[in-house]
Order: sequence, then C-alpha cells, then structure tokens
Amino acid sequence: MPKNILIGYGETLTKKMPRKSGGGEKAHPYSFTEAKARLKQQLNQLVSQSRELDQRALYNGNLVAKLTVHPSYLAKSYYPKALLKKFELTDIGSKPVSIRPRKPATKKQRDKKLLTAAYYIAGTPAEFEKIVSALDDAKLENGIKEDVMKIEDLVIYDAQEKIRGEAKENETKYEIALHSPNGMGDVSEGFLNYLKLFNGEVRKARKVGELTFFSANVPKDQVRNVAEFSMLRAIRPMPKVRVMEPQIRRIEFPNPHFELPDSDALDSTLNVAVFDGGIGAQHLNRWVEEFVYSDESTTNPQFLAHGGEVTSTILFGRKVEDKELQQPYCNIDHYRVLDPALGEEDDLFDVLDRITVAIKENSYDFINLSLGPSIPIEDDEVHVWTSTLEEILSTGYPLAAVAVGNDGELAGQNRIQPPSDLVNALSIGSSDISGNGWARAPYSCVGPGRSPGKVKPDGVCFGGSSKEPFSTFSPIQNNIVNVAGTSYATPLALRTCIGIKALLDHPLTPLATKALAIHHAERDPKLDRAEIGWGRIRENLDQIIYSDDDEATIIYQGEVDPTDVLRAFIPCPPTENLGPKTQIRATFCFASQVDPEHPIHYTRNGLTLTFHPNSSKTKAFFSMKNIYRTEQEARDDAHKWETCLYHSESCLSEKLDTPYFDIQHGVRERGQAPGAGAHVVPLPYVLVISVRSEGSADLYSKILETHQTLQPLSLKQNIQIRT
Repeated sequence: MPKNILIGYGETLTKKMPRKSGGGEKAHPYSFTEAKARLKQQLNQLVSQSRELDQRALYNGNLVAKLTVHPSYLAKSYYPKALLKKFELTDIGSKPVSIRPRKPATKKQRDKKLLTAAYYIAGTPAEFEKIVSALDDAKLENGIKEDVMKIEDLVIYDAQEKIRGEAKENETKYEIALHSPNGMGDVSEGFLNYLKLFNGEVRKARKVGELTFFSANVPKDQVRNVAEFSMLRAIRPMPKVRVMEPQIRRIEFPNPHFELPDSDALDSTLNVAVFDGGIGAQHLNRWVEEFVYSDESTTNPQFLAHGGEVTSTILFGRKVEDKELQQPYCNIDHYRVLDPALGEEDDLFDVLDRITVAIKENSYDFINLSLGPSIPIEDDEVHVWTSTLEEILSTGYPLAAVAVGNDGELAGQNRIQPPSDLVNALSIGSSDISGNGWARAPYSCVGPGRSPGKVKPDGVCFGGSSKEPFSTFSPIQNNIVNVAGTSYATPLALRTCIGIKALLDHPLTPLATKALAIHHAERDPKLDRAEIGWGRIRENLDQIIYSDDDEATIIYQGEVDPTDVLRAFIPCPPTENLGPKTQIRATFCFASQVDPEHPIHYTRNGLTLTFHPNSSKTKAFFSMKNIYRTEQEARDDAHKWETCLYHSESCLSEKLDTPYFDIQHGVRERGQAPGAGAHVVPLPYVLVISVRSEGSADLYSKILETHQTLQPLSLKQNIQIRT
C-alpha cells in the first residue's frame, strides 16, 4: 500500500509579482453613424410603446428596456457606464442571451449564435427620449459614442417574456422575482399596491441582493396583467419541494447481520448539519441531535425514512457485503425541516427559512441538502433557493453538498434542479454501480449549469440503481435497506469530504476538502461532462490521502490580492530526477460573492491562472475547450469566473525548468469594474497540484528534498484508514 501522504504548505512556494496592465484599442463592429441610426429608430419605438402601457404598471413612471450589447463587449471593461450615467438610466439586472449579431466582429463569428448580455435598464420615457436628440449633438462625448457603438438592440421588456412555466388549470400560487435595486425607493411596496388591483396577495417575501422574491396568490387570468409591472423580472407557478424518494422500492435485507459501531465520532469538533425529513427513532442518538419545528405528534413516515437514511449514510457510509458499518467521522445536527405542519403553498419558502436561520445561527463546517424545489434550472434566472444560499455560502463556510435531483429520465425536464446550481457548493449526481464500468445512473439529473457554474454536477458518487442497489442503515426500520437516488450519493460524497478533514492533522478548510475530492475523482473521457461533472468522487480515502513514489500531491491554501499577481511555483525536482514525461494536474477552487440579478455576470470574483513550464514560455492551462463544448459558449474570459476548475497536462520533462502558475484576481460588481474607492479584499483560494513522472521512483522524496518548506501532512493520533 502506498504511504506517501499529501504534502502541505504549498503556499510557501508563492510570491507576489507586479501586475501588468494590458489591452489595446478595440475594433468596433459598428461605426458610430451605423449604431446611431439604429438606436434612434429603436428609441422612438420604445417611447411610443410606453404610451400604450397601463401607466399604473410603470413604477414611479419608469419603464424597463432590454439593452443587448454586441457579443464582443461582454468583458467588464466594456460596460456602457458613460451612456447610462449621462442620461440617468439605471441598470437593474441582466441575463445571458444568444444572438446572431447584425455584423460579426471577426471571421469566426460569422453565421453563428453568440453569447452576450442583455441588460435591464430602468428609466422614464422622457429620459430615453433625451438620448434621441443628444445623438445628433456634435459635442457628444467620445465615451458615450463608444457606448452607443456597443449596442446591438434596445427594446421594451415585454410582459409575456416574464411569464415562465406552464400553469395548471385554476393555478393560483406563484413565485415572483422583482427587481428592487438600492436607490430606487420601495419597489416592493409599489408592487404590492399594484398587485391588489388584480386581486393578488403576497404570502411570503425574501430580499436577496437587489432582487425580492415573493410567494403570492394570483388569479390565473390576471397573471399577464401582473407581469406588466415594469420592475417585475419573472413570474412562474410555485414549484413544490422535492423530497427525493428512492428510485427503487425500499427493500429490507432479509438477513442483515449488522451492528451499529460502538464508538464515538472520530472528530467531535466538526460541526455538520443535515436538513431533511427527520429521524423518528432513537438508534442514532449517540451521534445525532434532532431539531423538530412542529409540536404535532404525527409526521410523514416517508420523510422520516428519507431523513434517517441520509443521515446514517454520512455517519456510517453505505453497507458493503461482509463489511461492518464504519465509524462516524463526526456528530450531526439533523433539522426536520419537512413536516406535515407546513402549509402546502408555503413549503418552498418556509423550508428555506428554516435552513437559512439554522446556518446563520451556527458555525457549520459541512451541510447536506438532499431536497429542493422540483424544477429544472434556467440559464437566465437564478432561483430564490440558489440566490439565498449562495449569499450564505460565499465565504466558503460551510461546504454544502447538494443533490442534483432524480428527474434524469424526464425528457426536456431532466436538467439539474435548484439549489444544485450553487457555484459555492458541491453538487452531486449518482453513478449506477460502485465498481468499474460505471456511468451516470439514468435517474440522475444532468448539466450543464449556468456560466459561471457551467460544470454541474461537480461530480457523481455511487447512489444505487436497479443494477446495484445502495444499501444503508434505516433508523426508522432498524435495518439495512436497499434504495437508490441522488439523495444517497450526496451524503456519501460529503462523507468523503468530512473524512478528509477529520483524518488529517492540518488546518484544511472545507473548500480544500472539496478541491481534494474533485482533484482525485475517477475520470472516464468517454463519459459526457454534463452527466458526470469532474468525475466520480472516491469513497476510499486511501486514494485521496496517499500517492505512489512517482507522484506527489501538494495543497496550497492562501489569498490572492487584486492588486498583484500571485506566482505559485510547481515543485519539480531537477530534470535528471524525472522520467521522459511529467504530468501536472491542478484543481483550483474559491468561493465568491454573487449578483443574482446578473446571471451572466454572476460571480463577483474571478481567478486567471497561466501556466509557465519555464521562464520563456507561457501556456493557457484551463483551456475553454476543456469546459465548453460549443464555441459560442467559450467566450474569452468565461473560465476565469468559474469557482472550480480542473485540468491535466502532460509535458516533456526537458522543457520544465522551475515551472509556475501566475494567478490574477479579477473583481467585478453587477458586470462592471468596482467604482473608485471600492474596498476590494484578497480572495482565499485552494490550489491542489499533482506532479507525476513515470519512471521516477523517488519523485516524492526528491520534491521534499528540494523544497524544504513543504511538509508531509500527518494523520490525527494513530488512525488506521478503513475503507
């Protein structure tokens, strides 16, 4: 068995370097004359249409237009700030759109649909009208002229476009997303007054960033009128909370032959929470404290079965034939957030409220969510569950493992479900078997996610199928049961992350355990990344913690300052100690604040990593073609806003001479560069690098000899890893 353990303190091999400014003149697809003529025509049409609208729907007299920029102007440096400021227009949000521009900027763009941004711009008709006369002013500033040349289209935001999903007959319960930007007064109050005109009623409200989400009752025949409200972003039938029932019938073992471990948790200092349907039995009391919200004595036995099995999977792993259940790594707080006391129409918001309050009031390291709204994600809208949890998880604490959903066999509705689109979480699908020859389980929902967050699920883990059921302890039945679902793959993957943290005597952040789990995932190039993400998360911690003699894995944990370049040296011994070829694998993770009203510019932080095999050569490492399947998705800067990236590169060893990565920290807010005087803080990151050179039997020891600030990690106490 290999005993070369993970190496820590990679951050000692980093140093700050001065940041170079770059960028030259931009070649504009449209001249000012071309752009002006089209914009004047569209502005006149927009103002004319505004007169036909119900004036009560214009919040404080403001209409909302969609300003679509040419695909060449997606970067934050091309944001049309001068134009908006000059005419006192307010950018309240944006969304991604795919268009064929009237004139491509390059030959590669010809006859292709390209990704770009449509900004939602609020202003009075008079403010839009001012632009028309100003365009003919010979003294118009150059900055405004340049912004005009960036515009592809400007149209009114039509009410029909805001209506999402198919409403059932007599549907009255809706979820509404409302733009409520700071500095525009109480938009929510204005909307509530407007809603009453059409016999609508708000039941719950939640503000996240510059969006407010409502649970509301609306007569079905009035939905179109409600959607006319200018600041309303989207309205859809209220989805139900999904409790992901097993995908095969729950069957007890006929002769289980098992005992629960007679041992305390390995690390009682870890704080772990499960949000689910309850436990309903005493068998886990040694390790689990259950929190119940309802005083009612009755509950749903399916909720209890689900919640207990999810929890026991984190504690003991899955039951493998002829092997004992494993010792728990941690104790668990289980929150019974699902119970019959919830009113059906408020389940979605009430369950979310229970989860967010518990996370905010406690310092959890890890949480598990095997539930969520029963609805596929959308590219241009971020759900209230995702928006709310993203804000809480943006520091990297806690690490949330989220099930992607079990609707993988529903044609057209099989995309991952909220909140598994969280960029700050670990989203997990299911593999069909535990051994070799595995693939996505047919029921497991598929990606991709949005961009940023394109690679979703982050990975899969064994979750059972008709080929091979998932065996776990069910507290309510006091027996081993056979089940299947992403509900079980998710806690099994989370157990791997918790195990890494519990076993190693090193201050690893939860984010570092995510990076290590993804870095060492099993990969099959024949499988579609949209189905399996970065690969299958390993259950065997030996395969994560140890490496062979010809390989070393180093963990870097540090911060990147936005004003500098961080140079991270890759520990390689001299060329004579390497084989003919050397493989370098790297996984890069960070957590970021987000702007949910700007899905296309969702993450506020980005990191660009450039590979230098030696001092004279530069090479892109996280290439777009490794993440995006189609060219229109692979815009130049998209990868740097992704919070998790992995790639492997094989190099000729003779070309390696003190190799390094240069890391730059990019910052944006609502799709534009932060304003002057904005306080931008360093960004914590995790970088995991593996160096392997076949034929170099002592590479591990040579790396430690030549880089003496690095140290092998150690296990806590004298722990034997048992898998």
